[in-house]
Amino acid sequence: MRFLTAFAFISLCSLSFSQQPEENMTKDGYLIRVKGGLKTVRINIHFMLKSDGTGNFNEKNDGNGRPYSGYDYARDLVYYMNAQSIQNVQLNIPEGNEIPVLEKNYRYVLDAVYFWRNDSTYLYNTINYAKQGRDKDSVMNIFLSHGTANLGGHASSVSTVSHYKYTENRSYWFSYSGNKAKGSADGDLWTQALNTSHEVGHLLGLNHTVLQPNGSPCPGGCKGGTINANCDDGCADTPSAWEILDANGCTTHPGCGWSGGITGKIDCSNNLMDYTGMFALSPCQIEKIHRGLENGLKSYLQCAALSDDVSFKNIGYPKVSYFGRNVQIVDSRIEYKEKIKIYYSSSVELNNFEAEAGTELEIILDNECSF
Repeated sequence: MRFLTAFAFISLCSLSFSQQPEENMTKDGYLIRVKGGLKTVRINIHFMLKSDGTGNFNEKNDGNGRPYSGYDYARDLVYYMNAQSIQNVQLNIPEGNEIPVLEKNYRYVLDAVYFWRNDSTYLYNTINYAKQGRDKDSVMNIFLSHGTANLGGHASSVSTVSHYKYTENRSYWFSYSGNKAKGSADGDLWTQALNTSHEVGHLLGLNHTVLQPNGSPCPGGCKGGTINANCDDGCADTPSAWEILDANGCTTHPGCGWSGGITGKIDCSNNLMDYTGMFALSPCQIEKIHRGLENGLKSYLQCAALSDDVSFKNIGYPKVSYFGRNVQIVDSRIEYKEKIKIYYSSSVELNNFEAEAGTELEIILDNECSF
C-alpha cells in the first residue's frame, strides 16, 4: 500500500495511520531456500567530486548545467537495476539447454545519496571506505568515481557472512556526459546500471562464471585438461570455461568482455556475472543470493529495518528512505524538491511536519522479514 502526496505547502500537527501487512508469498520447488518472497536490498550511492565540486553529479544539477541532480540520477540508476532484476531470460550456454528460467525475486531500494568533495578520493581506486562508508552493517555502499573512458568496477567481497560490502564503479559521469552529448535521452543509464548490478552481484555472493575471481580469464585446456578449481563459481548450472571451450572446438577462450567473444555458433555467455551486458541468472545463482540474504546478509534487507520502532527528526536529504515498524516523524521539514519515502510495517505518525512546494512524501506499507 502506498500513500503519495506532492505538496504545494503543508504543515501537519499530527497525522497517523496503520494497517496490518499482508503475508508474503512463498516460493517452493526448485529454489527450496527461497521462503520469504521478494527480498529488497538497501543501497547507498556516493558521488565522488573534486574538491571544487566539479567532475560529477552534484546536489542540484548533472555537473554540466542540466537540472538533473545526483539524487535524480541515483533514483534512475536504481530504477534500471530493478528493471534488470525483474527480468530473467534463458541461459544461452550450453546451446539448447532446458535450465529453468526462474524469477530472481530480489530488488533494491535507495537508502541515501552522498556527495564527497575531495581531490584525494575523486579518482578510481582512491576512495576511503572506512571513513566514507555509511550504515555499513545494514546498507551496501556504491561509490561512483572518475576513471578511464571505459565503465568498470570492483566489489569488496563475495562472502555472505562479511559485512564489508561496497563497490567502486568508474566513469559513470563520463559515460553519461558523452552519451547525452550524442543525444541519448538518459545518458545510457541501462549500461551503467548493468555494470552496477554485476558488481553488487558479487556483494550478494556470486563469482564470475568463466573468469577467475580477480578478473583474469580461466586457463585453457580442453579434452580432459586439468580444471583449475579457482575458476569454479560453485554453480553446476552455469557453464565453465572448459565446457564452452570444448563446445567451440577449443578455438577461443570465453572471457567475452575481456577477450572479445567467440565468433562461432557458441557465443559469449549472457549471464549477469560475465561482462557481456546481459542479465540472465541460473537457478543456482538465484538460490545463492537468497540463501545469503536469509542468513549472513539479512541485516541489509529492507524487511529487517521494519522490525524496530523508530523516531526521526529533521528527515530529508541525504537520506531518501526511512524504515521502521512503528515510525514517528517529529519536528521535520522537507524542502528543495526532496522526494522522501517512509516504509513501515505497522504504523506511521507525523507530528509538526512541514513540506515546501514541489516536494514529495511517499508512505509505503511493507512486511517484516518472515523467514
